[in-house]
Amino acid sequence: MKLLIDLIHGKPLEEDDEDENRTTLPESVASLAERLKRAHEFARNPLVLTSDRMKMRLDVKPV
Repeated sequence: MKLLIDLIHGKPLEEDDEDENRTTLPESVASLAERLKRAHEFARNPLVLTSDRMKMRLDVKPV
């Protein structure tokens, strides 16, 4: 379990030796930012397409 203090200052030395694959805070933040960016793009693309379709429908002048 990671506590906020562990994220800020790192784990105590005896725990560091056991967990060699631990990521640092900047790496974790960069990873989270990248995942959020991909999730935003994934959600945004269909919204842009839908918005464009709605605009085309509204821009068509009735005869």
